[in-house]
Amino acid sequence: MRQSPSRTTLAVILLVCLQGFANATIIYYPSQYADFDEAYNVAQPGDTIFIEAGTHHIVHDLQKSCLTILGAGMGNTIMYNSFFAVTTPDTCHLIKNISFEAHNGNSILIYGGCRIDSCEFLDGYGSDLGAIKAEANYIIRNCKIHGNDNASGTAYGGGLKLDGPGEIGIVENNEIYNNTAYAGGAIFVASTGNSIVIRNNVIYSNSATDRGGAICFVGRTCELVNNTFVGNNAPLGSAFWFSWNNASELGPYHNNIIANQTGGPAIYNGSSLCFFGQCNEPPRFSRRLFLLSQATWTCAFPLR
Repeated sequence: MRQSPSRTTLAVILLVCLQGFANATIIYYPSQYADFDEAYNVAQPGDTIFIEAGTHHIVHDLQKSCLTILGAGMGNTIMYNSFFAVTTPDTCHLIKNISFEAHNGNSILIYGGCRIDSCEFLDGYGSDLGAIKAEANYIIRNCKIHGNDNASGTAYGGGLKLDGPGEIGIVENNEIYNNTAYAGGAIFVASTGNSIVIRNNVIYSNSATDRGGAICFVGRTCELVNNTFVGNNAPLGSAFWFSWNNASELGPYHNNIIANQTGGPAIYNGSSLCFFGQCNEPPRFSRRLFLLSQATWTCAFPLR
């Protein structure tokens, strides 16, 4: 049985984050500290490092717990070809209000835990995996992820690559568009942990040269709820590509809209042009998945 993070787990994380925050300070870079290393070295758990408006190049491991890395807003604080690796195990690390541009590979690599809120990831390139690669606990929300090109070779995840055994994995309220990859133009999912929740996102105009124009699923624990998929493209699974055949291993998938996909069939399970090779609704999709017009769709589920 798949479970969302328990209230107890979230309460423990919140308690850890609140400890020592009474004396939290804001540290300004670069006006107060001209070098980001210096700003980071003086920061304590609960502090905020405010990266001021302008274009910056920063490559840094974030190993301290419960820091906030705050920018002046998308398009104002620009991290050019920059990289953060997050290794702390909790999700009270927060990266917010920053644009990451022209990264060669990942902009953020989450080994431990992190929340990413209201950030932009654009124009990344190279053969590495995703603008964000998350291997542990993460919450990614309110972001714009677009124009990232990982289509060379066999790169997975143009926008996001989500895998690992984390307890918390939430992707919500994001706009993900115009990304490319070999598999998973927008998102590549290879989770081996608890359920990843992908909800309330708008995912459009992404493409994969092989499979999963919007999302390529390899892991078997994912909730897909209230998303809109429009105009994604791939030879196999222009919206989704799955690597398994048993409907009991899926979802739940609720109230998603799929419209105007191009290329191959909208949903492909690795062996059949129609999902599961039949024209029947898989049980966990019943009344919950809505498919709209697509020229190449040959086996649509009824719209109810």
